[in-house]
Amino acid sequence: MVAGPLPADVQSVTLFSCAICATASNEAGARAFIGYLTSADADAAKRRYGMERA
Repeated sequence: MVAGPLPADVQSVTLFSCAICATASNEAGARAFIGYLTSADADAAKRRYGMERA
């Protein structure tokens, strides 16, 4: 449970990056997974763990 955001002077924001390696054995699966992570469908899970959409 998240009680609320930290005050701006102590808040630390982390941006997550993702990529598909040139040697990926399942490029389509990787693209689908990244697509899911960046979709509105994943927003509920992100909010549940205190994250917000960038």
